Amino acid sequence: MNVPVLWKQNLQNLPDKNEIIDEMIGQIQKDFSMFSLDFVFTEKAHDKYIDLFEQLEKYLNNHFSKNTEKLYPILYRIDILEKDIQKAIHQQENYNFIGNITEQIILKELQKVLIRRHYKEKYRE
Repeated sequence: MNVPVLWKQNLQNLPDKNEIIDEMIGQIQKDFSMFSLDFVFTEKAHDKYIDLFEQLEKYLNNHFSKNTEKLYPILYRIDILEKDIQKAIHQQENYNFIGNITEQIILKELQKVLIRRHYKEKYRE
């Protein structure tokens, strides 16, 4: 597995990265629960972000690899744009639709967490 660029460029050096990842996990679980799907995260020995990526990718593979059409309502709920879905479908290099979608989900959930944190800080002042 290749570590998504997001990790290498943005999250790796944040001092509260594990808290952010915990919030991302909670957001993923909340979004999936809207479709009666339970995503259970189990922290392993190594990096929490890598664990999240690997477990989410495996979860998506197990539930949607044979019928990706069932995945689209969840992606829309998470607010993955159609252009990003199409990009994941048509990405040529190291084609892995589920891996690409996993990265898109994590990016969007991270965005939600960071926006929420930003406004909490802003209104605390």
